Amino acid sequence: TSIQALASAETVLEVANHTTTLMTVLGDGKVGLGVVDPDSLLEVFGTSTQLKLSNNTSDYASFAVGTNGDLTVTTVDAAAAAASLTGAAALLIDNDDTDQIALDIDAANIDADVIDISADAVTTAKVIDITADALTTGNIIYVDDDSSNTGTRNTVEVIQNHASAIAATALKVQSDGGITSIIR
Repeated sequence: TSIQALASAETVLEVANHTTTLMTVLGDGKVGLGVVDPDSLLEVFGTSTQLKLSNNTSDYASFAVGTNGDLTVTTVDAAAAAASLTGAAALLIDNDDTDQIALDIDAANIDADVIDISADAVTTAKVIDITADALTTGNIIYVDDDSSNTGTRNTVEVIQNHASAIAATALKVQSDGGITSIIR
């Protein structure tokens, strides 16, 4: 038995059926599933679900990348669905590092929304629920509009957009132990 060094792009292992290469391992350790020339440590190519992470046979999350590069994460919690449980997180970001941002979105969008939440089926729950019980001197929501553009715009716009919702409150501010004001 002899050992021979391979170039990074040389194939170390290839698994195939009679027509298609299913898996490729290159000399630099890159692994391709459904692709023969992986350009990252793991590259998965497919036109449906590319990755499925399972806790058991009926509770899992699947990941798929669309033709435009969008990532779709689908979660299935069969036990919660069968018991009609609500409130389980589909995506949980658990960051215990006290001086690191848990989620950072760096978007170069010009004419598209950065975050678009569509919750048209929600009837009694909250669409966005923020809890910050340990907050002392920070802000729960901080909006910084530092644009020098002189065009007309709104930094914050709240719209209750249905004429028949006559009992709806578009914006409610409540302070149980301090000053309640919108403008100071």
